[in-house]
Amino acid sequence: MSDLYIANVTKQDYEFSYRIPESKKLHRIIIAPGTQTMLRHDPAAVAYIIDQHQKYGIISVADLEAGKTFNGLIYRIDKPLNIDSILRAIKRNDQALLKDGEKRRVDVANAANHLMARQAQEMDNRLSGLQIDVIEQAKDVNTPPEDRNHTSIRIDNDNGTVAAKKARRARGTTALQ
Repeated sequence: MSDLYIANVTKQDYEFSYRIPESKKLHRIIIAPGTQTMLRHDPAAVAYIIDQHQKYGIISVADLEAGKTFNGLIYRIDKPLNIDSILRAIKRNDQALLKDGEKRRVDVANAANHLMARQAQEMDNRLSGLQIDVIEQAKDVNTPPEDRNHTSIRIDNDNGTVAAKKARRARGTTALQ
């Protein structure tokens, strides 16, 4: 028998569903954020389970250390994942999500700019640019706006530039970081 340790490095429960070769039954396990679970099966079944999830982004902890991209789940065979590996994976996952979010915001700003420029042209006007400010929604309703993350995206149609400025205002300051 082999033990397959799977860690969830996302911020939400992960429903891990899998099948084993000798059964048509679908197995489901809920893995809480920042925790790991252990599945015990024969080595062929463990390989089969890993193969099912690799297309969805699960990677071994060794591949994580080598810098491969992943999607919230890491695993190790026959040895529990140590807390340092889980914490590094959580940090890396958070950074990847932030970077992806920034890219999506710029893409949305470009699409809005294109649409508005086209509409302005249809009315014989010209749109010289667009600025979109994104301010994160606070988890605590008492958090003032100046203490929230802020991204400003400016598109200049005159010279074709797109600039995204990320600002985080600390209490009592207005400086961009």
